[in-house]
Amino acid sequence: MTHIRLLFGNRIKKHYAGLVSYDINTVNSEGARCLRNVSKICLDYGQRVQFSVFECEVDPTQWVFLKDKLLSNIDFKEDKTTLCWF
Repeated sequence: MTHIRLLFGNRIKKHYAGLVSYDINTVNSEGARCLRNVSKICLDYGQRVQFSVFECEVDPTQWVFLKDKLLSNIDFKEDKTTLCWF
């Protein structure tokens, strides 16, 4: 795994933090399936801090993969998600 290093004062930062939150409509079975899939994807990259909020320590490449996986599983007409990377 390759890490991009950025200087912050006297410290080198080797990883970045990502925050993922979502609100999935679970009225039907398709929504329940989506909720399980999104949760599993987030658990692959980070840890749960609330039911639908995850903190992820990822490098830029991992963030792109995480974002692409999430966006391919979410129905934007029914569901909401917030992705923050810093």
